[in-house]
Amino acid sequence: MFNYDYDFTEELLEYDEQVIISRYKLGVTLKEIIRMHGISYGKLYEILNRHNVPRTVGRYNNSASGDRLSYMSEGEKINLINDYENGMALSLIYSKYHINKHGCYTVLDEAQVPRRNKPFLIAIEVPLPVKRFLRRTRISNIMKTHLSVKHF
Repeated sequence: MFNYDYDFTEELLEYDEQVIISRYKLGVTLKEIIRMHGISYGKLYEILNRHNVPRTVGRYNNSASGDRLSYMSEGEKINLINDYENGMALSLIYSKYHINKHGCYTVLDEAQVPRRNKPFLIAIEVPLPVKRFLRRTRISNIMKTHLSVKHF
């Protein structure tokens, strides 16, 4: 007797992913692959990234960041990653490597570098005498913000 409760979804998805990867490696166009399997470009790249499939030539040809990435050396990419991991401001990275945000994160994602966490704010209670002082002296809102919020 057949067990209808068994879930074939996971096996089927793994099989489909292998077929997608095989077609990609054989040179089937991305447009044809997404049409055949009913998936998005994002899903296709997610599958390729998960299985560490190297990209075919011409991946970056459709944008300004793509143009820069196509002639960026491996050494430049390694230096960009090191600068990012050492905490260099993104605006400095963009100007140093002549790359935009999308291109920068493409390099980081290909190297599987985790994103930096944004600093978060913690509000602290300002004592009543300080609040009165601030009201009396009419210090700008910027000063008030710096006195009532602590950055970590």
